[in-house]
Amino acid sequence: MLCSKAGYLPDDADEGTKGIDIVNDIIKEGLLKNEDVQNGSHCIHPTFLEYSLERSLVNLGLETIDVMYLNNAIENHLPFVGADKFWKRLYHAFEFYEKMC
Repeated sequence: MLCSKAGYLPDDADEGTKGIDIVNDIIKEGLLKNEDVQNGSHCIHPTFLEYSLERSLVNLGLETIDVMYLNNAIENHLPFVGADKFWKRLYHAFEFYEKMC
């Protein structure tokens, strides 16, 4: 079984690019908003999750992944945005993952 995870903004060590710079590029493209990124380090917006999944597949040289973890979503969103907004974000994240299945 092969697994990967998403949520945190990872640096791209191969390219020497900081995670926040990657996300800022996605924001500039209009695919994310600043408010989608929590504390400058975590994002569960479907656009970012898709980016993370694609990067994992490329990095691992795979066409599919068996399990995709959503890393520390509660800790990084719930205390800062409140329950209603958090559960809405989580719903959309899992809706995206279900679509990818």
